[in-house]
Amino acid sequence: MEGVANVSAGFRLYDPFQKSIIDQQRFQKTNTWSAEAETKTQALALLIAKADATRIVGELAGAGYASKIAPMYVDVNRGFFPKSKTHPAVAEGARYAEVDQWEQAIQTWEAALPTADEKTGGKLLFNIAVGYEVLGSLDLAKEWAGRAYTEYGLKKAKNYVRTLDQEIQNANLINQQMTGN
Repeated sequence: MEGVANVSAGFRLYDPFQKSIIDQQRFQKTNTWSAEAETKTQALALLIAKADATRIVGELAGAGYASKIAPMYVDVNRGFFPKSKTHPAVAEGARYAEVDQWEQAIQTWEAALPTADEKTGGKLLFNIAVGYEVLGSLDLAKEWAGRAYTEYGLKKAKNYVRTLDQEIQNANLINQQMTGN
């Protein structure tokens, strides 16, 4: 046995000062539930209740509009190099980072750059980039990640620069939307 729930919902936001419609959108959602049993009566008993189906489909429609107008927080995981075989400063900075002392981690990694070999230098620059991203300085993060790739050939940094470009573009779009320009 199958049950289908449909909802059509319209959302409209008003600006009371301008006395105008800021945004409006219509959402239609459909969901299907099924249940199997030996008899039709038993299958009906196992099927979702109409009120629950309506509530769920309505929530889906509301979530569709909410994701359009409200910030949606997403967990982002960035890995960094926790150690180096040739330079203890990589691990020391990583320990600062692990306890959320990113400024100290960055200082430790930067101080180690003059004495780092080629492989460790790329790791240090990459870690510094991650540190700046965590601190919210996307442009600095991109600069340091770019250096890790261009100066040391760290391939992981090239992909990270692309990721940061997208993050910068998203941040600019949000700022534009929030200021109305």
